[in-house]
Amino acid sequence: MRSSNLCLMKIKRLLHMRVIAKPIFWVMKYMFCMQMTNMIIGHNDGINGSIGLRVPHHIKQKKCSEYMRCGKPIHLPQRTIDTAYSIVAQYQTEYRGIVQYYKMAYNLHTLSYLKYVMEVSLVKTLASKYKTTCRKIYRSAIRIVVVL
Repeated sequence: MRSSNLCLMKIKRLLHMRVIAKPIFWVMKYMFCMQMTNMIIGHNDGINGSIGLRVPHHIKQKKCSEYMRCGKPIHLPQRTIDTAYSIVAQYQTEYRGIVQYYKMAYNLHTLSYLKYVMEVSLVKTLASKYKTTCRKIYRSAIRIVVVL
């Protein structure tokens, strides 16, 4: 009887500690994994009680929306004035800056959609600059390796 009360108290305490704090752009989330068997046995294996940092969803949406219109990636006409090298360098610098800022997040893999959007926007911007198709830009990029 005594051990079951302690277990219930432990579970209630963990449920109350489930807090979300939002400093600057990070979201610190108290990760909570319901592992009833571990609670009853008394093992603290798993992620119970650890703090995790993650990339906020609204930041991903905001960054993607800069390169999209109507849900599709678009070209950025203000960048067509520059050389191809500086256009690629701008996109790379922006993407790397975002990834470096959220480097310690446990859901960093969610930025892969941002990478896709920026890559398509880059190709469309280059195609607009040279007045050609995106397919031809992709074909020429095989010879010139462009890494975001």
